[in-house]
Amino acid sequence: MCAYAHIPPPAPPGTFRGRRRVEWRDLDAAGHVNNATYLAFIGESAFQAAAHLGWTAERTWAEGFGILARKHRAQYHQPALYGDELEVSTFLFDLGAATATRHFRLTRVSDSALIARVNSLYVWVDRATLRPVRIPAHIRADLQANLAGPAKGTGP
Repeated sequence: MCAYAHIPPPAPPGTFRGRRRVEWRDLDAAGHVNNATYLAFIGESAFQAAAHLGWTAERTWAEGFGILARKHRAQYHQPALYGDELEVSTFLFDLGAATATRHFRLTRVSDSALIARVNSLYVWVDRATLRPVRIPAHIRADLQANLAGPAKGTGP
């Protein structure tokens, strides 16, 4: 069974953290953050975390690859409401030959309440063919600070 479906290991010291205030456009008809909006929040966090590690979208494209989300698994614990400030923390685990799982934890800043946890499986692809490619060694090295647990799939 892949780590995508499991509870992630403990967060590494290099966990990336960002904040996001809930705006009116983020809400559904019940006044809660819309489920699709959570995906936008974590997508933004993933881009920010990669850029923090030196891998901006422009740099990945210049090297000829992209990182695509293959699937997400979310567990919602309680709703986020208009005006809530959320902390989105994220780290990688289960780093394979061409894939990695990124864990996200969304908490409300005012009371540290857990709002949601999301595990997202990402795949490295060649930009021209969109076929999976091995994650190059220099990229794997740059990801280490944000990685929880051992990497696998690093052989030839």
